Amino acid sequence: MHLFHAAETRISGHKASSEITPLGASDYLEIATHFDFVFIRHIPLLTMAKRTQARRFITLIDTFYDKKVCIICSGSAPLQDIFLQEHHDSGQDESRILMDDLGLSQDSAKALSMFTGEEEIFAFQRTISRLTEMQTEQYWKEGDRNKSLL
Repeated sequence: MHLFHAAETRISGHKASSEITPLGASDYLEIATHFDFVFIRHIPLLTMAKRTQARRFITLIDTFYDKKVCIICSGSAPLQDIFLQEHHDSGQDESRILMDDLGLSQDSAKALSMFTGEEEIFAFQRTISRLTEMQTEQYWKEGDRNKSLL
């Protein structure tokens, strides 16, 4: 995913390749500690079938939001459309494997939000809200770490 490779590339100075491991929460905290502004390019459309990518993106935005990091980003679609809430077979396959591993029947799994996608839908909505707020002048002023040095 270009989003995470781009973040890692800018920090490490190495070229992105398919061998680079995606970043996680501790990496995002480290980035937020050292950088006031972060550029994120090539944000793809995120679907329920790409839950892992979507969760990483949500964690990235949550971390930057909490630490008042200013971001400038571009993606495949307008902000309101980056999360597609449709279900795909690959996401269902992952759910079936997990259900088998946990010994759950399909009926018992239907009641769990981890299989219905409710948690992801809520997190998607929260992320869109945060990204919208992160575009405001007030957010950028509150996040200005240089003003504390004056």
